[in-house]
Amino acid sequence: MLENADHLLKHASFADANPPDVVVRIGNSPTSKSLRLWLERTKPAHHLVVDPDERWNDATFLGGTVVRQTVLDLFSAQSESGFDRGATGWTNTWTSADARAGEVIGTELDSGPLLEAAVARLSYANTPDHGVFYVSNSMPVRDLDSFATRRAAVPLALGNRGASGIDGVVSSAAGAARTGRPVVLLIGDIATLHDIGGLIDAARRDIDLTIVMVNNNGGGIFSFLPIASHDDVNFDEIFHTPHGTVYDSLPGVRHQLAATGAELTELMASAVGTVGTD
Repeated sequence: MLENADHLLKHASFADANPPDVVVRIGNSPTSKSLRLWLERTKPAHHLVVDPDERWNDATFLGGTVVRQTVLDLFSAQSESGFDRGATGWTNTWTSADARAGEVIGTELDSGPLLEAAVARLSYANTPDHGVFYVSNSMPVRDLDSFATRRAAVPLALGNRGASGIDGVVSSAAGAARTGRPVVLLIGDIATLHDIGGLIDAARRDIDLTIVMVNNNGGGIFSFLPIASHDDVNFDEIFHTPHGTVYDSLPGVRHQLAATGAELTELMASAVGTVGTD
């Protein structure tokens, strides 16, 4: 299992020099653009799609063979056949590169300023095993996918996609907290504003909800779009939409600012596990 595959796949010179011979895909089509483009470029000789329900989950039309078996049946048959190639040179190349990428990313995030990537990484790492990690759409879920590290025991991870992608996320996380489990919500400032009523209502409930909000005063994801480089468009007003909201004035919400990774870890340690909305 690779933690940093998406980062490695963005280096086409490395990825294209180490293509797979066989791809076995389980579940829905992958959402990673880097993975999709890599498979389109390298065109593996065999691409199997495990699809026991005959739903044809292959949006890219790359699958050459559809396997009408459950995952359990497929790998049970493989185990009974005694097939086990073990590690290969190709496997070792990828696992070694993955380990090195993890070291570099960890060093950069630990030594530099508190970037969004570090916020996602630390928020997930500091969610208790028995808790719920709720992640918003837009940049938070992308940062989680790209920068969260492997855990021995994992919390329940939840997310939902409302209208405009980000509506109702705070309310959904508050609903998850009504189960009695501690909930950590990773969310952006625009998504928080889209559900400000849900935030105020959550503060009135006896729930354990810790909200880690990345406040960059606007929609940061839009800076990755080509429109951001067009001088003839008022990018800030139309896309970035800075708002200047001061969140520490909201009734019932315990608002604290973390400027470093150490501060975020300390604040989460004091907030998670206590009743209230932080």
